[in-house]
Amino acid sequence: MTMEHRWKRREPVNLDVEVYKDGALLGAARALDVSAGGMGLACRFGLRVNDVVEVQLPEEGHYGYANYLVVHVDAERCGLMFLSFSDRHQREQEAIDLQQTIKE
Repeated sequence: MTMEHRWKRREPVNLDVEVYKDGALLGAARALDVSAGGMGLACRFGLRVNDVVEVQLPEEGHYGYANYLVVHVDAERCGLMFLSFSDRHQREQEAIDLQQTIKE
């Protein structure tokens, strides 16, 4: 049995997520495991260690976004460390509200 090197144990999942870098969609990925400290992804779009990415996470009835640091990349998976929650959803809602106000 191998030693767990993370602060929190990751739980297996099978979630479709979208990954963004600098606001641009890199592509869809599959979350393989998650914890409070990070997640493992199956992805094939050229992430590199030390990239900061934003991941769209499914939440009850909508999507949330969180920022992660890429800490591991190999042919099978990418390891991401949680940095912060993103304010993307709030910015998108504010833009929609502004457009509705302008139309009125």
